[in-house]
Amino acid sequence: MGLPALAVFSPEEYLEIEMRSQERHEYYDGHIIAMAGGSTSHGIIQVNLLTGLTNLFRDKNRPCRPFGSDTRVYVSDTKYFYPDVSIICGTPDVDGQNNWKNPEIVIEILSDSTASFDQNEKAAAYKQIPSLKELVLIDSRVKAITIFQKQDDGAWVERSYGDQTVAVKIAGEELASAEIYEGVF
Repeated sequence: MGLPALAVFSPEEYLEIEMRSQERHEYYDGHIIAMAGGSTSHGIIQVNLLTGLTNLFRDKNRPCRPFGSDTRVYVSDTKYFYPDVSIICGTPDVDGQNNWKNPEIVIEILSDSTASFDQNEKAAAYKQIPSLKELVLIDSRVKAITIFQKQDDGAWVERSYGDQTVAVKIAGEELASAEIYEGVF
């Protein structure tokens, strides 16, 4: 006896379900995926990022704004995600279904339940967003940050930072590693 088939939904069905739902779900190639609850470390890192980046952009007079995980990003007709942090510089491009279409930077905070999907399927999908310039993966379990930056020729360069890192550059601005992980380690 085989496994039961997973239900496959159209993008329109997903958006209709999402509009009526109390919980958030991501959409990946016809499958609706319930969002996992975040750990305390995950939540602390997210707040640290939102606060640190907001202050950094304001202090540098940059027209960029970070948004939390309530912001649904349109990746493609078959993929919609809620990144932990999305950064929009300039005017947001939001469609009639409240899908954000022009993030310049996406940040995912890795945890036991999400790390594999975030590092593989989601990372590959995010890199297809035309406006995306950086993809940042921050581990909530150890001090480890990976930043993918899109080059002028469209190639992606990966830089990894460990627990000895003093600061990382996000959107061309330095953010202290200690500030990102404050209250976690």
